[in-house]
Amino acid sequence: MIKAGVGSSKNSDGLAAAREAAIKALSKAEIKKADLVIVFSTFHHRNNYQKILLIIAEITGTECISGCSAIGVLSDEGEIEAEPGLVILTIASDSVKFVPFMKSLSVDFGETAAQQLDSEIDKISEPRIVLTFPDPFKFDHNTFFNRIKKSNNNMPIIGASCSEHPSSNTTFQFINNVVNSSCIAGLILDGSFDFELGVTQGCIAACKPLTVTKADQNIISEINHTPAFKLLKQKIPQSLIEDQNEFIRIVSIGICSIEYNESRSNRDYLVRNIVGVNSTNGEIGIADSIDEGDQIVFTLRNPDMAREDLKNMLGNMKSNIKDLDKVRFGIYFNCCGRGAHFYGHQDIDTAYISSYFPEVPIIGFFGNSELAPMSGVNHLFTYTGVLTLFSEQ
Repeated sequence: MIKAGVGSSKNSDGLAAAREAAIKALSKAEIKKADLVIVFSTFHHRNNYQKILLIIAEITGTECISGCSAIGVLSDEGEIEAEPGLVILTIASDSVKFVPFMKSLSVDFGETAAQQLDSEIDKISEPRIVLTFPDPFKFDHNTFFNRIKKSNNNMPIIGASCSEHPSSNTTFQFINNVVNSSCIAGLILDGSFDFELGVTQGCIAACKPLTVTKADQNIISEINHTPAFKLLKQKIPQSLIEDQNEFIRIVSIGICSIEYNESRSNRDYLVRNIVGVNSTNGEIGIADSIDEGDQIVFTLRNPDMAREDLKNMLGNMKSNIKDLDKVRFGIYFNCCGRGAHFYGHQDIDTAYISSYFPEVPIIGFFGNSELAPMSGVNHLFTYTGVLTLFSEQ
């Protein structure tokens, strides 16, 4: 059996917020003691993070706690942006086992952490899914995923990179009553439960897949044997080319999955920011490595189409779940590039999630990037929302 409840607080006093959210979460779960607590807190409470964890442990009766700092947090009660916020998920279960972890990223940007996580996973009889909250300033997703064993890389690794105040280069990770930075924190879950996972894009393909025909590291020189920037100008609105600020804000590159199928989904690509353009030789620099032969699309950030993609994702998830009455809780990792600034209105994503899955406790935060599988392989995403719903078997 799985019992879960979520509590949130906008109290500017971090210690009071912890008490309010913890008591509310226990009450909604109809439990007196939790086996696991997940907590996400906005940077407003950073001076009290450790005291917050101690209060949560005392109220919930468990020291099995995992979480991180965030620029904004969310729950089924709504999204808290640009103000103090703290959200807590309490879970009690005799069928799910939780193994919290925290690994340093400070030495090699994730290679050693991946090796250590492999060892943790190997100790567990039937690991099902891994939740991760890495420090984005010390985490290299290619290094991390390349080092994870092939067998473990096929296990869903979901999460989001921690966030903080935009002017800060330090984020914080939580495990039990410990607060640290330059780490990757998270949970390994095993036991008897089902889960359904969905990814929704904030950037929509502006063209059919194209082939990179000349590239070096993160520089794309030619696409379809045409200078890359010349082809880009043919595929996106001219107004975006003329306005440099709008171009940077809206236009990106989507690296397609091997099994990309335009008719199947708008979600099967990895959005990467354009970091530079050479209009003279036509080269485009992106925020990741790219290989000749890769399939790409040009993408545009569009709030209206992002809403439609979110609804499509939620509809697909709902139809895939055999028994909706068995859904116990959900975790939603939302990009900090979405939210009120993107849509023009607050609570858009959480309102849609709650409309499709009413009464389901949801917790999450706004991250710097998101982690989830695509075509069976784990990747880092940007401008996406990653929702995972957990059910009784």
